[in-house]
Order: sequence, then C-alpha cells, then structure tokens
Amino acid sequence: MEIEYPDILAEYVMAQDRLENNGLQFVCQMEPHTVAPGELTSLVLYLQNALNVPLQVTIHVHRPTTKELHRRRADALPLANFTIYQPEMSLAMEPAEMGVLRIPLQIDPATEQGEYGIRCSLTVTAKERGARIRPRESQGRLGQTILKDTVGLGLAAAVGVGYISVPAEQVTANITVAGAAEQPAEVDLEPSFVSLWMQDEFTFQQKALQEINDRRIHILEQLQIEPMYVALLEESEAVFRAMDVPLRVGERIFLSKILTYTAQYFLEDINRQDALLIPIWADALRDELSTSDYLTVVTQFGYERLLRLSIAMGFALVNKALGREPWTVEEQRAVADLVLDCAGQGEPLPIEFLYLPLLLGGLVIAHEVVMPGEDVGYSLQLLARDKEARAAAFDEELQELNQIFDALFASAQQR
Repeated sequence: MEIEYPDILAEYVMAQDRLENNGLQFVCQMEPHTVAPGELTSLVLYLQNALNVPLQVTIHVHRPTTKELHRRRADALPLANFTIYQPEMSLAMEPAEMGVLRIPLQIDPATEQGEYGIRCSLTVTAKERGARIRPRESQGRLGQTILKDTVGLGLAAAVGVGYISVPAEQVTANITVAGAAEQPAEVDLEPSFVSLWMQDEFTFQQKALQEINDRRIHILEQLQIEPMYVALLEESEAVFRAMDVPLRVGERIFLSKILTYTAQYFLEDINRQDALLIPIWADALRDELSTSDYLTVVTQFGYERLLRLSIAMGFALVNKALGREPWTVEEQRAVADLVLDCAGQGEPLPIEFLYLPLLLGGLVIAHEVVMPGEDVGYSLQLLARDKEARAAAFDEELQELNQIFDALFASAQQR
C-alpha cells in the first residue's frame, strides 16, 4: 500500500466494526430504527471503496417469502414484510470514493409490533486488478480520548479512529416496529446514492499535513493559552451575536474557557494536533485562504470546527462529572448540528443551547483555564447573574438542565 487514504466512513456512522466485500467496506442500518406499521423507513448503506480501482456494486434487498414471514426461528429475528421500489439495484464507485445509499421501504401495515430483520446481499466486482489504499483494519492515530462519539468531528478523516473489517456478502439490519398502524400513504420509494468523498479531496489533506509539519513549531508558539483565549473571546462575541445571542460577560468567559480547553487538549500531543489542525488547514487551502497567521486560521476560519469539537468535549466533561449520561448520542449530535447550522447560516439560536453543553462544560473546567489576574470565584458569580437574567428562557421544560447547572456550579465553587 503506497498511499493510505483517510477513513471517511467513520465520519458519517459508527464504523469501528464494519463489513467488507471484495474491497468494499460498508455499514448497514435502518434510519429511522423505530417505525409504526405502514410507515416509511430506509435501509441505509454507508459504502467506502478501499481499492484504487472502480468497483461495481449490486445490492439485492431480500423480500421474504410467505413461508419466511411465518417462520419464527429462535436464533434469528423474524423478517419484516415491506414495499420497495426495486429489490435489486447497481451503482459504480470510483477509486477511494465514499458515499451513502438510501433505499426507502414502507413497512407492511399489518406488521405486528416487535423486532424484525431486513436482509440484503452485496455483490462487488472490481473492473480491473487493483491495490488496497485503505487497510482491512487500523488502529488509527487518535488514541484514547475522553470523546466516546467521534462521528462528524473530522477526527477519523484526519488521523483515523481505528476499525476492524469482517468479510461478508450478506447483512441483516434490525428494525423495531411499534405504535399504532398507519394507513399507507403516497411516498417516494426511489433509492438515492450520494457521493460524500472523492479521491481528489485527498490533495488538500496532503498539502495541509505538509504545511503543518513544516511550520509545526511556529504554529504551536502562536497557539498558546492566553492569546487563544483572547482571540476566541472576540470571535465568539461576533459569531453568537449573529445568532441573536449577544453574550453577557460571564457567558463570554466560560464559552472562551471551554473553547480554549478543547483546543489545548488537542494540542497536547502530535497526533491530536493533526486531528485538530489538518481539517482546518485543508479547508483553508481549499478556499485559497492565507494560512500565514496561525492564530487567525484556528480561531477565526477554524472557529466552527472548533465549536463542534467543543460541543462534543462539553458533553463528555459533563457526563464524566455527573457519572452518567443525561443525553443520548443522537441527542448530542442533534444539539451539535443545530448550533453549527445556526452559526453557519446566522439563524437565531435558542439560548439553552449555549448553556447545553458549552457553558456546562466550561463550569467543569472553570479552574483549568484561568487568565492572569482572574478570580474564578468572581467569574462564577458573573455567570450565575447571566443565567438569572435569562431565567425566562429556562422554564419547567428545562428543569433537568437547571439542576445540572446548579450541581456543576456548586462543584466549581467548592474547588
């Protein structure tokens, strides 16, 4: 393997355990996983070409026979009955390409509530003899981190998060049928394939890594805690004002704390440095932006990427501090998507999503990021006043958020 291409699959789905067929790595699941009888779901296949030649992929979705529908094996889920546009379809994948195939299915309205399986098989043919450009398994370079969910953070594509591929030609995706039966409606059952990454994207990543390696010492010199904190304080004020969230003094302090903490966490060793910097540099090079001012590149051009990492870090810190996980992985991703969508489009952001999880995370590390002359106790008082001033937004529906804030605030005061 002369060139190892980045693992894009794990950027879109948990893919530490994946399947492989003749050079095609894939993960198969139902989205949504739980539907009522008669509702629409999709069999979703995340596909990644691990070879340097094109692949022809044929997918056959198995429609169960009457005999199979009535069979109840103790060692396997019963198969679900459904309506599909076409049970077999083919697509071509370019060398190194990664994409997602969505195959809509309408569950039979007569389906009883319970757990079911939907089976599909893949036939993969290389159009010519090729070489691997992604290994069958990899440890990745990210290593152990506090972050349990790394999907969508740019880490897998930059340094790899590790995975194992298991050979397979057939897979069964699980689905839960629950709730009142729905009358079948007119729905679009035509499958769709979206390419998410092509080979030429790697050029920017290679250039980014080369530039970072050439300048690493000087980059790290600029990205010290105090200048980063000040720069992120200023950028945060502009970004959140555009989301109709003018930051109060305490909010600015603790938002800058969690952003700075996250940046410094990734700058602690060379592998995490690459995990943070490579995606930011690659984006800058793709947009033909100057990368000579390293602090500006990270804190301004890379602000939204750092913000997403800080949301993940905030959730991880809060979960660790509480010793439990109040929010599911899906809820955490939804929060991150909402905040980043609002930031990217300048749309109003509900104030609770500044506190959840960014300022909560800032409370956890309140004493870890301290500016010269800062009285952390006084900073905490400012944040408490800020939250009280926004009391109207924290109604009874956000009671759990209020309780968690109070618990973390009290812990920070006691340190």
